[in-house]
Amino acid sequence: MAERTSCCVSILELAAPHTAEIDQLRRAAFRALRSGTPARLSELAAETGHDLSQVRDVVGQLVAAGVATIDGELGGDPAVIGAEGLTVAATSHRLLLEGKHLHTWCGFDTVGIPAALAVDAVAATTCPSCGGEIVLALPGGQPPASSVVGWWPQVSGPVNESFCPVAGLFCSQEHVTTWRAANLSSRGEALSLIELAERGRSTWSLFTEPGDTP
Repeated sequence: MAERTSCCVSILELAAPHTAEIDQLRRAAFRALRSGTPARLSELAAETGHDLSQVRDVVGQLVAAGVATIDGELGGDPAVIGAEGLTVAATSHRLLLEGKHLHTWCGFDTVGIPAALAVDAVAATTCPSCGGEIVLALPGGQPPASSVVGWWPQVSGPVNESFCPVAGLFCSQEHVTTWRAANLSSRGEALSLIELAERGRSTWSLFTEPGDTP
C-alpha cells in the first residue's frame, strides 16, 4: 500500500509547489469551489492575509502545474474556477457533494474527493468505452460493491492536461480491456473503487475541514 500512497500523492502534492503559504491558498481555493462559489484572487488574498501579488505568483504556479484554472488574465482579478479536481466548468464528471451540484476534472475525482472528505455524495460520469452513464451512491464517501473500475494512468505533465483526460471510470474490467485495445499508448493500471477511494484519501488529505469525519 505504501507504493500506492506515493503514487497518488504525486498527482496533486508533487505536481504543485509545496510550502505553508501555497498550501493555505490551495485549501482556500478548494474550499470556495466545494461551496459552489469560486473565489477571486482578491478574495483569496483577503482570506489568507497574503498580498495580492503573492497570490498571483502562487496561483500562476498552480496553473502551470495543472492543479488550478482561472477565468481571466493573471494580472487582473480572475476567479479560480478549477482547483484540485473541482471545477465550475461543465464536464462529463458530476458530483453531488453535500447537496451541491459540482463538476470535476476526471472520473477519479468523483470517487476520491468524497472518500477523502468522508461526506455523502453521488458520483456520475461516462464510461470511456461504451459511453454509458455510471452513477454511484457514496454514503460517507464510501464506494459501493460494484463492477465499476477506474483507469490509473502513468503520465507526466500538468495534472489537468495529462492525468485527468484518461483517469476515467469504466463499467467493468471488460470495458477497460476493450478501451485499451483502441488506446495502446495509454500506460497505467485498472483499480477497484476501493483502491481509488484509498488513493483519494491520500491525494486530498490536505483539503479536509474540521467538520469532515475522518
